[in-house]
Amino acid sequence: MSSLAQKPNMSQSSLSQHLKKMRDLKVVSAGRDAQTVYYSSQNEGVATILASLTQIFASRKTVEPAT
Repeated sequence: MSSLAQKPNMSQSSLSQHLKKMRDLKVVSAGRDAQTVYYSSQNEGVATILASLTQIFASRKTVEPAT
């Protein structure tokens, strides 16, 4: 989760809370390998959002935090 937390510039605690809510809603599922937790989703809505965000931000070198 530490590598994921660095991308949106948020704390691990905050990211963990968001991921827990998404797990509770069955938007993502989690698997563990030793101390590493892997998250995945089979939700088509999530795939659509990620594809859109990738398209929008693929050409940017850095993402500015929202204000």
